[in-house]
Amino acid sequence: MTRPAFLNLSPGLDRVGRACAWIEREDGFVLMTGLEWGGWTLPGGGIHPGETPAQAAVREAWEEAGAHAEVAGDPFPIVGVSGVESICVPLHLTRLEPSPEGRPVTWVNPRSLPWAEDHQLRQVLAARGQTPAHLRVPPLVQAAQAVASPDFAGVARPKRAGCCGPWRPRAPEGGCWNSGREPAWARRGCSRAWTVPGTS
Repeated sequence: MTRPAFLNLSPGLDRVGRACAWIEREDGFVLMTGLEWGGWTLPGGGIHPGETPAQAAVREAWEEAGAHAEVAGDPFPIVGVSGVESICVPLHLTRLEPSPEGRPVTWVNPRSLPWAEDHQLRQVLAARGQTPAHLRVPPLVQAAQAVASPDFAGVARPKRAGCCGPWRPRAPEGGCWNSGREPAWARRGCSRAWTVPGTS
């Protein structure tokens, strides 16, 4: 069985970026729209030349979800699963009607499973400082992410010191040693010393 194709009310390849809409009800549920291949996403799409991200988010919310809305906060960037950055704009819903593009819409709770695992929803909650305690990344995972990706923003990072690269020397005299049985960081003679951005 094939899914019916949705209408595309904004065809064209002349895009200057991407924008999406965060429309949250008073009960904390967020509006999502259906994808052609299945699954759900925040309403959004390409920004037309001469259009601001906020204007694009308002337009896309109406085209994809039938949401008449107005800007309700400052935009912030998120990154899609494909790696493409999108500017997410908080919107206030004034009226909801059927999607002009024929897409299904649903309201989801981004703070509970399974929606709490959604790539977009987690980023938006984090950007708004609203990640529930039970969904926060544990400190040791943050530390591992910092090592794996030095550009990972907002997490603990190793301090740079001594002869052992980003780690402090383990030996009291400051030298590096290698017994061959320790993890790679210990074989370099280093102890882990972490710093959180904004602290010393």
